[in-house]
Amino acid sequence: MNVDDWNVVEPNKHYDWLNQRSDVFDSFECLGSKKRSEKVIFNEYSSGVVTSRDAWAYNFGKNRLAKNMQKMINMYNQQRVSVRTLMEQEGQEKIIKSIRNHLSHDSTRISWARGLINAIKLNKVLKFETSKLRESLYRPFSKQWLYYDQQLNEVISRMPKIFPIGRPHTNNRVILTDSTFNGYGMVALMSDLVPDLNCNGVVVHCFPLKLFENSEYEDTYSAVSKYGVKALTEGFSSRSFTPSDVFYYIYGVFHSLEYLKQYKNNLSKQLPRIPKVKREEDFWAFSNAGRELGDLHCGYEDVEPYKVTFSRGDVALSAPEDPEAFYRVTKMKFAKKGEKSTVVYNANITMTDIPLEAYEYVINRKPALEWVMDRQCVKTEKRSGIVNDANHYAIETVGDPAYPLKLFQRVITVSLETMRIVKSLPKLDIDV
Repeated sequence: MNVDDWNVVEPNKHYDWLNQRSDVFDSFECLGSKKRSEKVIFNEYSSGVVTSRDAWAYNFGKNRLAKNMQKMINMYNQQRVSVRTLMEQEGQEKIIKSIRNHLSHDSTRISWARGLINAIKLNKVLKFETSKLRESLYRPFSKQWLYYDQQLNEVISRMPKIFPIGRPHTNNRVILTDSTFNGYGMVALMSDLVPDLNCNGVVVHCFPLKLFENSEYEDTYSAVSKYGVKALTEGFSSRSFTPSDVFYYIYGVFHSLEYLKQYKNNLSKQLPRIPKVKREEDFWAFSNAGRELGDLHCGYEDVEPYKVTFSRGDVALSAPEDPEAFYRVTKMKFAKKGEKSTVVYNANITMTDIPLEAYEYVINRKPALEWVMDRQCVKTEKRSGIVNDANHYAIETVGDPAYPLKLFQRVITVSLETMRIVKSLPKLDIDV
């Protein structure tokens, strides 16, 4: 190519050389900000939970999680006493400066991180509390039990205002947005559970429907600000708009393929912002779709399993004598590379006629179905030796050994329904 044919590339005001952001995006409403002076839609938002010891603080088995955490807490308290004794003998300042050298680093008994080491320095006594065992969203459509604790989770940010600690069941929902959108798939997922920091496969920001008061965690108030409601509905009819209407409107907009395509460069580099549509009927279309999507994505365990064909393992022919052995899953896989219509569940069961359209529902470059395939398995962490077995959740929590199989079938339904709703959304006709 002749040099004369080259195009001159100039950076924009954000210093983007390539994949330049749209300036229009900055005129949209800000979801949240650390600057108190900025007008925002959400009064508070949070990152997901960072445990810094996932193998210990998460597990499919509630009882196994309890035993793991009791074991680690006991080890911590033993170390605390040993360190305190050394401080009395050799001086506190001397021991604190080299405290890591005085700790046991047996990875089969404890997992250290900065917060736990600081607790040792402060001589904090830790105790195991059953009320801190709660279900969480670890990855898309994959629940695990979490030991939810300010001391034993490295960073929980503002999450206690969204899902209070010590209350295993909290009626709330959060929109989980990718911090770095890669332009492929959806930018958000909704959950009614405490989310892991990487529950979408990348770091997420969590925007809640409700917030709980700091004191007793009994009274709630809307996380969607009065400003946010007014900014996104001003000029529409006299009908009153609720924070809930706006919350689901936002979730609907996040599923607009037009929004994702047009502003993908912005979404890859900055916190999402929300446009106001011109017509009230479009607002309600996005809000109603967002509510339907939210119900679907939070209630995925209650949808009807998609009726696949079983080339092996059709229990309609004869019920298994040992259901736990028959349905035990260790790792699902495709029958052939590149052929996604057939999935081998285990040595007993193979599913065929899986609709390829179901793989169109993508979260962070991976179809929802493949998230299920990846997570419904058995894994052993090498350092600690801790086993995390999806079958434990199926048997102990759900009471159904076939749960992983039915989950896959349900997420087929969820995926097909999600894309049906997405494709029915109106054109994004916005005020700019």
